[in-house]
Amino acid sequence: MKRFLLSIVGLLAFAIGMNAETYTHTFGEGELTTAGGNVTLNGMEWTASSANSIGWNAEKGIQLGKKNEACENFSLTTSAFKDYTITSVTVYGCIASSGDAKVTIKAGNSTSEQYALGASSTECKFECKEHGDIVISWNATQRAYYVSKIEVQYEIPADMVDVALYANNVEEY
Repeated sequence: MKRFLLSIVGLLAFAIGMNAETYTHTFGEGELTTAGGNVTLNGMEWTASSANSIGWNAEKGIQLGKKNEACENFSLTTSAFKDYTITSVTVYGCIASSGDAKVTIKAGNSTSEQYALGASSTECKFECKEHGDIVISWNATQRAYYVSKIEVQYEIPADMVDVALYANNVEEY
């Protein structure tokens, strides 16, 4: 009986406490191309739009556009989190000096405000409670801008958490 109760308590704690997850992708050189298309970023499928110019800056991340030629519109889209509750999407990036770029984040049916990128690393965090695709869009009027990292916080429904393995590992005290 004691083992059974410990199993139930353990299963509930596991199901409740272990369903919040964070996906993080820090960009590396060569991960995106001007042609766009499907890319795997830290194990998740994304679709990138095409871009006139994509480069790399070791301190700032993926460079979109050039000094005198903005990448006016660029987006990353994923359906990888559609079965989960998306609680926030955070994009980190910055703009080249004298530039102007904005980020908009859409999760399911909710859309963020437009976040203006600053000259130093800017955190653009959109909090929500949504299901569906994630679309991150950048719009620029001048200069290059950079994206260094994406984070998605999400919750896995309790009925999708695999608790069978945990139940078999409860020790009798």
